[in-house]
Amino acid sequence: MELTVLPLTSASDIPTIARIHLAAFLTNKFYRTVWYKGVTPAVIESQESRHLNFLTSDPTIRYAKVVEHAVSDPGEPDSNNERTIIAFAKWHVYTTVAAVNTRQDAGDRSWPPDCNVPCVEDFWSKLQAVRHEWGPKLGPHLMLDILATDPAHMHRGAGKMLLKFGTDIADEMGLPCFLEGSPEGLGLYRASGFEVVGWIWVDLKKYQNIGEQTGQGDPKQERVEGVGEGWYSHAVMVRQYRSEKGTS
Repeated sequence: MELTVLPLTSASDIPTIARIHLAAFLTNKFYRTVWYKGVTPAVIESQESRHLNFLTSDPTIRYAKVVEHAVSDPGEPDSNNERTIIAFAKWHVYTTVAAVNTRQDAGDRSWPPDCNVPCVEDFWSKLQAVRHEWGPKLGPHLMLDILATDPAHMHRGAGKMLLKFGTDIADEMGLPCFLEGSPEGLGLYRASGFEVVGWIWVDLKKYQNIGEQTGQGDPKQERVEGVGEGWYSHAVMVRQYRSEKGTS
């Protein structure tokens, strides 16, 4: 079977990428804390709605997908019409300072009912602060917002292909790239030229008992970031563009 990167432009792909998004992210301890009930109808609907809104209303978006398809034998009919999406990425391409300043990916959000709201709001507020800080620092740039591979198809190179999709655009335009990455992706991102410039910390111990009975964390449980057990770290990373002759 062969893997190919293609632009994702059709709304018909949204249910598939929403499923991959949830399956991939639930391998991560932070997102298991956020979606503590698992993949419920409310969570699925929220993911599909958000992806559809971005695809149809945000002009900075560049979705890409990795598809798996059979390779035809010589003389046999082309079988490329039978393609399965196994991974996707959502890139933002900010070509002007105005686009950076009016970005849609750092605004306030609503969350589905089957969600650990205090935990995800803590993370989202810190992520917003990071994007508002680094956007003006970088100026025009590309941002990798989501990269997700179906867990059944991991370690086949799909993530590397989706990173290259975006970094090639950045290099052609002479722009840096930015992302916030999970611990699982650090090696891949570093291999593609990204360097850590900061961290987002979330105290999962503070939110681990959130559920139907409590509905909220312990607001008095404040700890020094990264000290002790139960912390989750999310890397803030930047990649400078590379010219044909080497790194700029």
